[in-house]
Amino acid sequence: MSLPLYPYAEAIVLEKLNDLGLPTGFFRRSEIEAVIRDNFENYLAPYDLTGVVNLDALAEELFEKLLASDVLIEQTEKFAGTYFKVDDKKVQPFRSAALQESQAYKAKSRIGQRFYTDVFAGYRTQIELPVSLESAKDDLNPLAGIQKSEVDWETVSKSIDAEKHEDIRARISELIPAIQQSELSERQKKNAIAHAEAISKLVEAPDPPWEVIVDLLNNRYFSAILNAMAILQLILGGL
Repeated sequence: MSLPLYPYAEAIVLEKLNDLGLPTGFFRRSEIEAVIRDNFENYLAPYDLTGVVNLDALAEELFEKLLASDVLIEQTEKFAGTYFKVDDKKVQPFRSAALQESQAYKAKSRIGQRFYTDVFAGYRTQIELPVSLESAKDDLNPLAGIQKSEVDWETVSKSIDAEKHEDIRARISELIPAIQQSELSERQKKNAIAHAEAISKLVEAPDPPWEVIVDLLNNRYFSAILNAMAILQLILGGL
């Protein structure tokens, strides 16, 4: 995930999208984020950023900004849960203020449209990205291309001796610091830390439920955390 690119992605979307493409009426957070994600995907498509930016993270970041700026009205009802509604009167003021404060948009206004292309090309060079991050993640993940139902969990459990178990415990204890130092959004960090805390408790069981632990590790919150991939490799060994 590349939140360092968020200011540029946000400027591109806000500049092109007058009404933010947001739905009217009351919607769940996930529904509004899906619309925002589609906007990022559509307007970033010409820059070929597959594997460089995490569209879900970009959508979460813009949602949080809209919420903090009162563009989104939050309403919670008993049993039904929480809904969000766009305050149409605040959309344009938000858009104008965001672009006025955007250093990325100001630079693009001075340099021209090529600015964004040059930024993304420079970022790719800086991180020396020969393949997509998704491909790299799959290379590290021992579950890539394997159905979980194909895993013999009894064999996995027997292969983890006391020494390997201690190594896994030690690496799990390093997960939370790694998450806190990552470029995940604050919301994603909280979700990832909750998963890490659950994993920490499960691994202390006399007979740890390795299938459950692997499920918790093998999710989008940990996709950018190399520690998590290393733990998966330890658990699953030469699978």
